[in-house]
Amino acid sequence: MPRSSMPRRTARTFFRMLHRRLGDEAFFALIRSFIHHHAGRVVTGQEFIDFADAFVREAGAAGAAGVHEPAGLRAFFLLAPSP
Repeated sequence: MPRSSMPRRTARTFFRMLHRRLGDEAFFALIRSFIHHHAGRVVTGQEFIDFADAFVREAGAAGAAGVHEPAGLRAFFLLAPSP
């Protein structure tokens, strides 16, 4: 596999795993919110991790449907495949 395709493959796998973990409703709410809050900016992976973790904690605390991650996503991000 060409080296240039590895980051895309890793990102695709990461987002597929996150989608499965959160389910449709919570995953797409996270993505919409992230895009809304970071429109027009270049962001790092760490910024996404911090945002996603806080989003899921707040959504879970608010009792949002489909969000069952009261401890946030830190454990998921530690287990996600590294580039």
